[in-house]
Amino acid sequence: MKQRLKKLPEPPLRPQLVFFHERKPVVRHGRQILAFHTHLHLGALPDPLNDLWYIDNLVHQKVRPRVQKLLKTTSEENRGVVIKPWVWEHHASYNLKDYYSYRHHQDPDLVLDYQNSDLLF
Repeated sequence: MKQRLKKLPEPPLRPQLVFFHERKPVVRHGRQILAFHTHLHLGALPDPLNDLWYIDNLVHQKVRPRVQKLLKTTSEENRGVVIKPWVWEHHASYNLKDYYSYRHHQDPDLVLDYQNSDLLF
């Protein structure tokens, strides 16, 4: 797929990607571990990538078999991959919430460069 680079649209019209890890203490088999899970927020995608069904199918068919540590369960209470639509009220500042819990740990820096990114706050 060779395409010439076109002028990118201005935000919020260009495709958007926010990728971050969330960590939380969890008790498992009588031991406390620090569990990680990953969020990948996509926005302003072209067809068919803006269809939740298409993304879900793409992840399960192409990504899941190649990622060893990806949780493979599909039960409603413990799904390894959850595809949800973006809800502004819930997601707009969601990736900043752990910053306040972990800011005094070894690496207190906020890894999101909010000044130089084109995220809309």
